[in-house]
Amino acid sequence: MIPYIKYYRRIKSIPTLNINDIRLNDLYQQRFNFYFKLGITENDFKNKNVLEFGPGTGYNAHYLIKKCKVKNIKLVDHNPSSVKALRKHLRKFNNAIILNEDVNNFKTNQKFDFTIVENALSGFKNPKKIFNKLLKFTASKGTLVCTFADPMGVFSEKIRYLYSLMLLEQNKIKDFKKRHLFLTNIFKRDLNYLSRNTRPASKWVLDNLMNEAWMKKKIDFNFLHIVNILNLKKCLVKGISPNFYYDYIWYKRMTYSKFNKNIISQYKKNNINFLDFETRFNNKILEVNTNLKKFNKHLQYFKYNKKISNKKLKEIQLIIRKIGSTLNKVSPNNKISLSLKEISEIIDDFLHEKKIKHKTKIMYKFWGIGTQALSLYKM
Repeated sequence: MIPYIKYYRRIKSIPTLNINDIRLNDLYQQRFNFYFKLGITENDFKNKNVLEFGPGTGYNAHYLIKKCKVKNIKLVDHNPSSVKALRKHLRKFNNAIILNEDVNNFKTNQKFDFTIVENALSGFKNPKKIFNKLLKFTASKGTLVCTFADPMGVFSEKIRYLYSLMLLEQNKIKDFKKRHLFLTNIFKRDLNYLSRNTRPASKWVLDNLMNEAWMKKKIDFNFLHIVNILNLKKCLVKGISPNFYYDYIWYKRMTYSKFNKNIISQYKKNNINFLDFETRFNNKILEVNTNLKKFNKHLQYFKYNKKISNKKLKEIQLIIRKIGSTLNKVSPNNKISLSLKEISEIIDDFLHEKKIKHKTKIMYKFWGIGTQALSLYKM
């Protein structure tokens, strides 16, 4: 997680959801919903030992202690802003053990009933190593909970990053704080479309759009990598969010290998639906995967405070048009295709030195399911 720790240290912040960002009851309801969709209830946590890597500001630990009555929870983080927030928000709880340690070097002989890593796994330099460490620390018949980025799901955010680069260059904004304020105002409506209970736009912009290492990162550890590990470790998928699979295997014939293979095949078929949380396709569209890889490769040429190359912009525009056209053939005038058409028109305006708009008509509604959540039962 080195590039991200450096970034958070530089901005002296941990721009994740804070206990003070929303009402406590709303936070508790969100946490209940999150775990319930993964097949876990508040009572399952009662009197259990928990280990969490990268706990952010401690909002999850607060819920587990206050509402779920966990026996104790160990929180491992090496970001100074996180450690400060954890000590502030959890100071009243004697069963919250805060460890200022690099998770890569963390060692323990203890086995935990629940191990958790949320919104951090995809950011580590070697996510497979961290995942295997958590599995090792998970007790037999225990549960591992993790979230991770999906290549399809983060496409909408990368489109916003490209849009941001054009806006900032055209408006000649280079100062970090001014850039942050400007982009926050641009994307408030986008975040509001998601939910009134999501984190503030200012934090989302800081954590995503302005974190260039994240925007350009190749998502090299996703659902398929995890399930392949499970077949070797004898673990079963307990719950997935969003749920994209069905299981008709009769329980007397089910093996963990068959169960996990069934999930893999359905992921490959349905991951196209992670492009947008409101848009559904019934087809497996291989061409989109191919062009997404090309898009991510071309995105590496763009950077804040670096003049945009018209040639590179035209090349990435062509890829965007191909993705939109492919999806439009499957489902005419779907939201994703219309959004990609809109960003293509914005690129045209930029290339012709026309003032590009600060409010989009359709694209602000385009949001992929960028984060997948998974709970695993260790046999």
